Amino acid sequence: MIKRIIPAMVVLALGTGSAQAASLFDVNATLKLNNGSTQTGNASYSKAEDALHALDTGNLTGVVNNYTGTEAASVQLGFRGLPVTLSYPTAGATTLQLQIPSLGINQSFTGSTRNDSSKMLRDYFKNGDLLGQIMKKLAAVSPVDPIAGNPNSLMSRLAAQDFSTGFTDPIATVGPREEGAEPANNLVGIDMRYGNFKQDGLKSTVISLPLSYVVRNDLNPRRQMIFSMPLTQTDAEGAKSYQAGLGFAYRVPVNDNWALTPGVGYSIAGSKDLGSAAQMMSLSLTSHLAFDLGWGSVAMGNMVGSYKALKTNVGDYSFDPQIRNTVLRNGFMLSLPTPIGGKRMSTEFSAIDTRYSGSELYMKSYQEYGVALTTARSAVSSRSFLRTGINFLQSSQSKGATINFGYWF
Repeated sequence: MIKRIIPAMVVLALGTGSAQAASLFDVNATLKLNNGSTQTGNASYSKAEDALHALDTGNLTGVVNNYTGTEAASVQLGFRGLPVTLSYPTAGATTLQLQIPSLGINQSFTGSTRNDSSKMLRDYFKNGDLLGQIMKKLAAVSPVDPIAGNPNSLMSRLAAQDFSTGFTDPIATVGPREEGAEPANNLVGIDMRYGNFKQDGLKSTVISLPLSYVVRNDLNPRRQMIFSMPLTQTDAEGAKSYQAGLGFAYRVPVNDNWALTPGVGYSIAGSKDLGSAAQMMSLSLTSHLAFDLGWGSVAMGNMVGSYKALKTNVGDYSFDPQIRNTVLRNGFMLSLPTPIGGKRMSTEFSAIDTRYSGSELYMKSYQEYGVALTTARSAVSSRSFLRTGINFLQSSQSKGATINFGYWF
C-alpha cells in the first residue's frame, strides 16, 4: 500500500497529465524549458494509484510533450489537503528536492541519475518518524482521512459504535425485570447502516455492518456482555477504504434507571486508494440514565472514550502516527409509545453532540439529530429487538445523513 504510494509522489515530480476536475490529489506542474520559456499543466485524481499510472515514465512524453528528462521541473501536489512540493530545480542536474512546509521538511537527494535520486527519496520515506508525521498531519488537514478527523474515519466510527452499545441500541434496556418473564435468551445482532456525507466539497458514502453477540444474565437481562465486530467500507470520490474491528463491552445496571457500560476495542483501517493504514485501540465508558414520565420516557447518554492509533508496519515501512484523542459524546433521547400490531414499540427522537480533544483533527465537533422506530426499551426480557431510523449530521465542515436497520434475535 504505502510502498506504491510513495513512488507515485516521486513520479509526480517529473510531469503531469491533462486537466481534470478537482479531486483528492491535485497536481500543478511547471516545466522550465532550455529556451527560457515554461510549460505548465495540472491534473486531479481520486486515487493515488491512478496518479501513479497516469504519470508513468512511458506516458510523460504524451502529457508534457517538451519534457526530455533533463529540464528543471517542479510539482505542487495537494496530497489530500497536505501541500507537498517535489522538484528538479536545476536543468541537467539530478538533484531531487522534497518540501513539506507544514512539517518543516526540506530535503535534497542527489544520485548518479534522476532515477537514482527518486530511489533515494523512496528510501527516505522508510523513516518511520517521517511517515508518522505525515499520517498525523493528514488527520488534521484531510476531510476524508481514513484514520481520524471526520465522521467516516476509523476513530469516529469506533466512538459512534461504543456510544450505540451503551445508549442508542434498544438492548441498552432500562427498568426492573418483568414479573413472570422467561429467562432471557442471548442475542445475535445485525445492524446495517448506509450514510452519505459531504466534506469540503468531497462526497463520500459509507456502508457499515456492525455485528454483535449479546450474552444476557438470566436473573437480570440488563446485565450483559457484548461482543462486537464492526465492518465498514467508505467510498470518497471513488477512493475506497476499509475498516474492521473487535470489541467487548459489559453493561452493568446500577439501579432501575441507570446503567454503565465500559468497553474496549481494537480496529484496523486501510486504503490503497488514499495511501493510508492504521490500527487503533479504544477504551470507553458510557452512562445511560433514563426516567419514565408515564406518557413516554427521556434518557441521557454520556460517554468518555480514549482512542489511540498504534504503530503500524506495511512492508518495509513502519510508522507511528501518534494520534491520540479523548472523545466526549453526549446525547438526549425522547421515547414515545407507538404500539404496532400488538407489539410494544417506541418512536425515539435523539440529539447527540460529539467533541474531540488531543491530537489536531480536521473536525473537532459535530452534532447528530435522529428519529427511529424501535422495540420498547422497557421490554427488558424481549426475545428480539428492532431499531430502524435516520440520523442527520451537521457541522461547519460536514453534512450528511445515515439510515440504519438493526435487528437483535
